Amino acid sequence: MKKFSLLLSLCLFALMLFSCGDEKVIDSTKSLHSVLAASNESPYVLSLVNIPSNTIEYEDIISQFNSFQLDNPIENILVYRDEIFIFVPESFKIFVLDANSYRLKATIDFTLSNEKPISACFPNATDCYIIHRNGSSVSLLDLTNYTIPRTIQVGKGTSSIAVSGNQIFITNKTDNTVSIVDSRTHTQEAVLNVPSKPAFVDISSDNKKVAIISLGDGKEDTTETKSASMVTIFDVESRNQLYQVPISIGSYKAENQFPNCFSVSSVGYGFIATQQALFRTDIKREGKISLVERGNFNRVLYDYKSDEILVWQIKDNQKFLRYLTSSNGTEVSSFSFNNRYSVFFPLK
Repeated sequence: MKKFSLLLSLCLFALMLFSCGDEKVIDSTKSLHSVLAASNESPYVLSLVNIPSNTIEYEDIISQFNSFQLDNPIENILVYRDEIFIFVPESFKIFVLDANSYRLKATIDFTLSNEKPISACFPNATDCYIIHRNGSSVSLLDLTNYTIPRTIQVGKGTSSIAVSGNQIFITNKTDNTVSIVDSRTHTQEAVLNVPSKPAFVDISSDNKKVAIISLGDGKEDTTETKSASMVTIFDVESRNQLYQVPISIGSYKAENQFPNCFSVSSVGYGFIATQQALFRTDIKREGKISLVERGNFNRVLYDYKSDEILVWQIKDNQKFLRYLTSSNGTEVSSFSFNNRYSVFFPLK
């Protein structure tokens, strides 16, 4: 009887041990993500990649679900409601795909105006505001019929765009300004002055602050004398400047930083990807800069579905898509990618 009791106890212990082991290996980061990944070399494809298996579900959703192939690389991808907006500036086009069937719904062609679309924002269900590389106007796209009813003149050298309520913020890299367009009247109603070469703009999750990243001089044009890369934060309602902080900490000097991308998380932190490091600016607390991690970071994007920061990092000549926490940038998971891919966007 004692032997039986001992054997039963051992079996129960083993069952508990293996049950606990099973619970420990269940990792929330192993839930399935779908990522759109665009190649930067011919053939130019838009692949659907499943994470974390890192398997390609569709090699190219453009040619597999439609009757054409891309003749230039995709430089940006946005998803709004049930539509995927694919920006191919060297072809002067935006392709709009159904997010469920991947079928082409519309082609927005700027060939006649010789404009290269690079990004957009969506203030409401019927309007899309499109900026063009080094442009001086914003194109208003009617999402009900995919026509351009008007263009709005802004500053020179448009480089990024973001929306807060009825206010559209556009950085103008040549003019060193930020244009504010009212989405109700479709007119520029104010201009903000910012440090040299404003390249990126994003909005805090409470829509109360707008943050602008300026490259500074000497980054794109090496004949210029270098100046500091800066974060400038404005109050959205009053449009008053709140803080201005150099992207610098310790040995990382602001004049040597070349920001590649910028994105604000749900908890008020802005993540800045540069060729030297990933930085974090605390938009809630005077824009304070902190170092997240050293390395060459190419892109950064806040994924509201997972509430994580996604970064595209180049390490030892290999590209990695990494998921980080939206507060302090701690790594959640990391996946290696084929080096031919250069642009990504999470689907789910």
